[in-house]
Amino acid sequence: MSKIYPQLARHEAVETLKELEDRLKGGTPPKPLPDGTLDPRTRFNGYGGVPVSVGRLRELHRSLKQVLDSVPEHGRDADRKFDAVAGRFLVDWFATDGRNQASNPEIWPYLTILVLPDLAVRRFGPDSTGRLPKDRYLSGRRNIFYRAYLRSWILGDLLSDPELPLYEDDLVGLVDRNLSADHRVARIIADQIRSLSGNENRREIVRNGLKAIQYELRVTDLSSLDDSGIRTAVSLAFHGPDFQHTDVFTRNASEAPAWL
Repeated sequence: MSKIYPQLARHEAVETLKELEDRLKGGTPPKPLPDGTLDPRTRFNGYGGVPVSVGRLRELHRSLKQVLDSVPEHGRDADRKFDAVAGRFLVDWFATDGRNQASNPEIWPYLTILVLPDLAVRRFGPDSTGRLPKDRYLSGRRNIFYRAYLRSWILGDLLSDPELPLYEDDLVGLVDRNLSADHRVARIIADQIRSLSGNENRREIVRNGLKAIQYELRVTDLSSLDDSGIRTAVSLAFHGPDFQHTDVFTRNASEAPAWL
């Protein structure tokens, strides 16, 4: 039977985040499920499953910490490796416990603040005033672990492919915004970025290409196209200086110019 993961009401998530900040300011290391059980404010919203057990949540922490212990905490690409390893782990974890749970952004504040707080603080610690970045701990696509999960779910092995040098701003454009609504679009864009490896103007091309795709999504539904049509639209966005949304529907792949 599928598992239902715990949630907090929005104001309660803000409260628990403040409590975590206070413990850190007092010198207390962050601890998973600090009272040894589920927080009394815990809610299980859903049906067709059973509430996940404390033991399973502890196993989640223990297993994720174990794989992240192999990632250096400092140095070049440390944050990117953290995100890639955590994301891959969470995709596998929720393949077992239910992708429908992972797709619910409201479970992630609970996991981040109460189940995985030491790992969360390792990735995004407090600032000089002792405050933790709310958008990384509360619900939304910028949540530490939800973001890592989404990136890995959408891009898969492309994240660790040495021939696909995606930078942080590329990943934000692909996943943290609405380009990830259709995973086919995100993957095809990632393939397009792969083809730019070695191009000295790569960053500018990617930036402009993502802007063009964002504009295109305002006026056309790329998800209504087949893969060939999406590839044509993406190629035009990245390489066509006169890219306009009408091209997507008037030009098919066989009519595309040779450079596509």
